[in-house]
Amino acid sequence: GQDQLDSRSSPGAAFADVTNDGQFVLYTSAVSGKTELYRVAITGSGPTKKINGPVSGVFGGGLSTARYAPDDSYVVYSVVAEAQTTRELFVADPEGQGSVQQVSVQMADSTGPVYYEISPDSQWIVYRASQDNASTDELYRVRPDGSQQAKLNGPLVAGGGIPWNGWAINSTSDHVVSRPGQNQAGVAELFSVDIATLVVTQLHRPLLSYEDVDYFVISPDGTRVAYSGALVSTANEQLWAVDLDGSDEIQLDGPYVGYIDRNYVFSPDSSRVVYSINPGAGPRKLFVASATAGAISERQVGPPQANSGVDEFATTADGTTAVYRSDELNPSKIELFS
Repeated sequence: GQDQLDSRSSPGAAFADVTNDGQFVLYTSAVSGKTELYRVAITGSGPTKKINGPVSGVFGGGLSTARYAPDDSYVVYSVVAEAQTTRELFVADPEGQGSVQQVSVQMADSTGPVYYEISPDSQWIVYRASQDNASTDELYRVRPDGSQQAKLNGPLVAGGGIPWNGWAINSTSDHVVSRPGQNQAGVAELFSVDIATLVVTQLHRPLLSYEDVDYFVISPDGTRVAYSGALVSTANEQLWAVDLDGSDEIQLDGPYVGYIDRNYVFSPDSSRVVYSINPGAGPRKLFVASATAGAISERQVGPPQANSGVDEFATTADGTTAVYRSDELNPSKIELFS
């Protein structure tokens, strides 16, 4: 059935998150005149509770993003709090009990930590912000109680920084992978950092001024990362895989050159990588490669000759079979193949 969760007169409510047990909804509403955070049972029954602490009237008066920890033990949200002028990160009790805890420190830039993630084990909050330098976005980690706050990247060159979509936490909650402009402005490189020890590892050789890492994905088991970019030739892109400690780096793509589409994935068991290549002239083609043996185990699974080629795809748990959409039989019809 359909349940109305908030019937109060206001400029509207915006969905934020649902508890992992599916019992409660987190949402924002401006019913108080400022955008604030509320919790209500997913059935609409029971009381509605405000989660956040006092908020300021700047930046439209309120809260931007919010989410539950994976274990539902706390809520993280970003807001300009009362009597503050910069957006900061806060942790609140999921039932709206007690006081909230500010977990970020005073920002050098008023935009603050809009982008953040919670580790799968709920033990760390990782956020991107211009905390130490108003012109540079960097990564930080902190415990939900506000302790052990520290920077996760190494020193960045002037004009460097970490893109909003250029970092991720692995599934085992012990590493963050990012692609900052650390050694050269305008050149994105790939690094991993141990969240607990803060040891930073560059995952490839130093790059030249015309080289770049443009995308990456971490394996489901959290041990390996696949990444792409113009790392050998600027005429095309290559696909690589490496362990998070920088060992066992291999090139995954073979002799079929072109641009690696940013939709490659690991198989659920982390043993293979499925990727498509856009040659520029001709159809996209789909390939599967061993995540540890690279091009030696490469095999084409997409259309040998097609019109526009492969569109979307998915893989079985062991990566041995790929299902994809293509117009390989009829240029006016998209069909499903395996």
